[in-house]
Amino acid sequence: MQLRLGWRAMLLLGLLAMAGPPGLAQDPRTQAQPSRERSSTPPRPLARTQDPSWDGPFTVALLTRNLAAVPERRARFTEERRFAALDQPLHSEGILLWRRPDVLEKHTQAPQPETLRIEGDRVEVFLPGRTPRSMSLASQPQLRAFVEGMRAPLSGDVLALERHFEVTLSGDPASWRMQLVPRDRRARETVAVMQIEGILASPREIRVTHANGDVQILRVEPLP
Repeated sequence: MQLRLGWRAMLLLGLLAMAGPPGLAQDPRTQAQPSRERSSTPPRPLARTQDPSWDGPFTVALLTRNLAAVPERRARFTEERRFAALDQPLHSEGILLWRRPDVLEKHTQAPQPETLRIEGDRVEVFLPGRTPRSMSLASQPQLRAFVEGMRAPLSGDVLALERHFEVTLSGDPASWRMQLVPRDRRARETVAVMQIEGILASPREIRVTHANGDVQILRVEPLP
């Protein structure tokens, strides 16, 4: 059961940083170049927004600062999972919740109800009619890196984000993409690359390409 929990918890990674036009469907081997904002292209100035909170060069620090300014997020999600061993993708839908400083929840409503909750170091899975299951992130270092890959941007923790991932940011506030390549070798044996896209402080989609070729896509529509 511990492996099952670990897989379900890892799927939550994609829960709350979301966005993404079709350009996400690229080969991760060509995407996963060393990140660091100090990369090939210098930071670009602000584009197409008059909000002063976005003033200055568009950097990871600027983006995460604006993401962290939202203390709670609720969104409706649709999830598509493409497995190399299956001819057709699997679909699910439900509600996502982020609450500062470290609470992530995924409430799947269809095709089967299920709730996944991460708070601090604790991961819990709730299924109707079954005893809740829990585990500690401390016992799963690869999983912990992925969870922090979601919580760090939303909480504005750039140091934690860059500790676990090589980070590449492209675009501008009106249309941005953040690519995360795990630094840990064990983590890369599970996930090759995560790609997040958004508009201003509103993540809309995340694409996780697994090392075995499976792909998970979460599309998000913010709720009031």
